[in-house]
Amino acid sequence: MATMSVDCQCGLRLRIAPEHAGRQAKCPGCGRALQVSLILVHRGPDQQSAIELQPQVQALTPPPILDLTANTLPAGESRSQLRSHLSMPVWITAGVLNLCLIVVAVSIVVSLRSHQQTIPPAGPALAQIPTPNPAQHLQDAKPVSPAAIHVQTDPTWIGKWVVQKNADFKLRAGNQLVEPKGRFYSYRVELMKDDSVELKADEGRLRGWAAADQVIPIEQGINYYTEQIRSNSNDAFSYAMRGILRRMKGELDIALADLNEAIRLGPPRAGVLISRGITWSFKHDYDRAVADYSEAIRLDPQFAAAYSNRGDALSAKGEYDKAIADYDQALRLDPQVAMTYYGRGYALGAKRAYDQSIADLTEAIRLDPQLAEAYALRGAAWKEKEEYDKAITDLGQAIRHDQRSAGAYYVRGLCWSYKKENEKAIADFDQAIRLNPQGGSAYHNRGLVWGEKREYDKAIADFSEGIRLDPGDGSSHYNRGIMYTKKQEYDKAIADYAEALRLDPAATVAHYYRAVALFLAGRDGALEETKTFLEAAGWRHKLSMYAVLLGYFSARRTGQTNSAKALLKEAAARCDTSAWPFTIIKYLLGKTGETRIWKDATDNDKMTEAYSYFGLSLLAEGRTAEAGAYFRWVKDHGNPEFFEFSSAVAELKRLEAKSQRRGVP
Repeated sequence: MATMSVDCQCGLRLRIAPEHAGRQAKCPGCGRALQVSLILVHRGPDQQSAIELQPQVQALTPPPILDLTANTLPAGESRSQLRSHLSMPVWITAGVLNLCLIVVAVSIVVSLRSHQQTIPPAGPALAQIPTPNPAQHLQDAKPVSPAAIHVQTDPTWIGKWVVQKNADFKLRAGNQLVEPKGRFYSYRVELMKDDSVELKADEGRLRGWAAADQVIPIEQGINYYTEQIRSNSNDAFSYAMRGILRRMKGELDIALADLNEAIRLGPPRAGVLISRGITWSFKHDYDRAVADYSEAIRLDPQFAAAYSNRGDALSAKGEYDKAIADYDQALRLDPQVAMTYYGRGYALGAKRAYDQSIADLTEAIRLDPQLAEAYALRGAAWKEKEEYDKAITDLGQAIRHDQRSAGAYYVRGLCWSYKKENEKAIADFDQAIRLNPQGGSAYHNRGLVWGEKREYDKAIADFSEGIRLDPGDGSSHYNRGIMYTKKQEYDKAIADYAEALRLDPAATVAHYYRAVALFLAGRDGALEETKTFLEAAGWRHKLSMYAVLLGYFSARRTGQTNSAKALLKEAAARCDTSAWPFTIIKYLLGKTGETRIWKDATDNDKMTEAYSYFGLSLLAEGRTAEAGAYFRWVKDHGNPEFFEFSSAVAELKRLEAKSQRRGVP
């Protein structure tokens, strides 16, 4: 919800929700009483002066160019801008997702894609640029005393974002003139008096008064600077500003041309180099970005934003230790910038230092309680620590501050899924998809939840859309193969597992599930697939003994008795003999009796497996009637999510079909 703000004379900015209009409030800093009316009134201690602000004018909703759902840049050049557009951090989406579909009592591990899939689609944040008013004559700022003013409540100016017209721009704060010193900001118009405006920079603490004709609305900037360049082709400042605004529109190549020209014309300015560095970053040319930031630091070693932006580029390159060192230096120079804490928190999270990351993000939130990205990233860190309730709380705050954050909905959907609250998970994935329909990860993970709900057609549809959006994603093929296996569409499942392995040969578990599909389909090749899996994954993988049993019964089915026995013997020598289901392997080797199996089968899942494997063993010995009894128990009482359940049901169906053909009741 939008809020209104007013500055108390003690220096504290109050944010007031519109629903509190008409009530009294107390400044928490100095205790002054404030009357919150439809026109907010701030009275000083003498009760003589007042600042009146219309609520709709002072609502702190960002202008279109600060829309963080697009891959565009905010106006100010002093802030660390790149990270505010990464709605999903690398260390959240490049890891392993723990959402499970239970098959053979083992979780399917699903790899997520890189962060590019969760960044909202690119698009210009600026609307059609209107034709500017004729350029006004530039003049120095006039001294203004904020303590004795009556402010114009002109909605066409208050709340508007503006940029400076010329390089000699100054602000007056009290009796002092403040220069941006070659640094480029956008400013929000806070107050007006006659022909003067109070401006606050988009980043940092720079604030003061200037003549209204020294600034121009940001949407008119490109046309204004173009006219200045036509009048003076050597105007380096106008090239720089036009380049910045073009870059914010996503016109990266022509922005670079403008910034290159500004640098060529000189004199060297750290702010222009930072602007070009940001542009290189948006073109993913981080080496050139780092070079520009480094030169900016050489020119102005006290420029905190040069360090923080270089930290961003180094973080994007995966050089997190170097990035953290730059953020440290930026915070030594200016410890009040929330986005620098955010950037360091991001890098620490990438190093899995989640507690330190959370501490930095908490400080970022303290400095800027409206910073949705910090809540989202802290929520993601809590998620990595498996503290899902805390994650959900933070992600809810992120969504409250920015309802367009597809990434926050996405990560909260993951947390709901881990808590098995599937309906809430689906609702959040729905929102993530609505906000970012090109984000394949949300489709993929919604598909996993549909699978847990046994709505396999919906799961297949989501995995198929994920594949369409990212044809190189093997995990969607793999999980769609699981769904096809559950639907007994084995040929489609086998094809999906093969494609998953082609795209990612390291996805060895796909060999196991391909063997499952081949076995259930009654096709050859299951034994070879299990051997491939064991060779790649080793004999102590949590699926290894299940692969041994699958390979054993595949060999028995095709008459390869010696191969079947050899597989069991190798398992006895190389598998974890203390773990379930080794008791079944031991039984098949003749080393233990049936009683021991029922003693070790301590829950329904193990009973499902034991009854199914007993049935397969009896079937291999030709004892079909006895085998059918075991399969029927699995059908009536077993866990339907298990491969052994599907196997028992399939074998029972074949036995019953044979009986009917023979006329046996």
